[in-house]
Amino acid sequence: MNVYFYCYPHGPADRAGYEHEIVALAEGLIELGHTPKGNVNYWLKSTKQDDYLIKQYEPKDLNEFDVIVFSSVIYDYQRQDILPQNIFDANRKYKLVFIDAADGLITPGYSEELRQVDFVLKSHSCNKYKYPKNFVPWQIGLTNRIIDYATRNSIHFDERNEMILSNFRVGHTLRQLVEDISQQLYYPIYSKNMETDRFEENSMEEIDKIFWTQTGKRHYPSYYRRLNSNIISNAVGGQVQKWTTEKTTLPARIARKIDALIPFLKYDRIYQFDSWRFWESLVSGCATMHVDFEKYGITLQEMPINGVHYIGIDLDNPERILKCLKDKNQLRKIAENGKNWALQYYSPKAVANRFLNMLKG
Repeated sequence: MNVYFYCYPHGPADRAGYEHEIVALAEGLIELGHTPKGNVNYWLKSTKQDDYLIKQYEPKDLNEFDVIVFSSVIYDYQRQDILPQNIFDANRKYKLVFIDAADGLITPGYSEELRQVDFVLKSHSCNKYKYPKNFVPWQIGLTNRIIDYATRNSIHFDERNEMILSNFRVGHTLRQLVEDISQQLYYPIYSKNMETDRFEENSMEEIDKIFWTQTGKRHYPSYYRRLNSNIISNAVGGQVQKWTTEKTTLPARIARKIDALIPFLKYDRIYQFDSWRFWESLVSGCATMHVDFEKYGITLQEMPINGVHYIGIDLDNPERILKCLKDKNQLRKIAENGKNWALQYYSPKAVANRFLNMLKG
């Protein structure tokens, strides 16, 4: 399978344009024996010069490739000029795939020009919202870097600190809701670990500096060590909404006005729920907390089971998980199951296999 990636060129740490989903997919394709190429040399894997995951190649004809992939990062940075003018050619022989990993409710994948692609791989897919026909649920998932750092020198579950790691850089409405719940219900059982990380150039290895820059300041070895030393990780994220939020019908508008005065509607959906933290927590062997995926419409290609692979919070009944939190044997099983599930279905190789099967289908 000849795969070509259009990537946003590497920039400084504060403008990195990190193509995480492309890195994961390219790593998996290479593991399966394919050699992806791209418009730029992308993702330096080591301190060796030119040791790039994706090697630069200038095609004479795009049709020499079976599939061409590009992502919302190009749109986030308003660099659509990176794409060739004929990429949407109606007579093209290649499959065209767009990875929509953008934040927000209405993301670049909704734009009219992207109705022309064969597949829009939609991160943060929630079945409570209506999507265009070419949308396919996708995910952040794992890269080899995450797997390596999250599993090296891992501490046995029974020897970890009995704490909940909850140290987010970015605030979401869901995170604040769960924080308020945790203060009342969960932190009395396990204290909160809110230590954060900062870039310390003198104490980081050269490869860590490279990864820190390429990921847009998301790579900290100390963070992975902290994940490996706590039994629970709070990995919630996203913006919660009620069924009336986006609707313009008369009943919805009336219900919305009444709810603004006397709140009676419950949150039933979440957008922008996926995060690196969720996948890092799972593969680190933490008992990972999020909301109940099924209840709030969170959709992945392979779904985890609440109480088996992760701890899913019901915002309407947050006491429901207290029994689980108090049972360390159950937490240990959830942590083990979650790690195995993530590696089985969302390692780079697994993701690449799913991608190729999608193209064949």
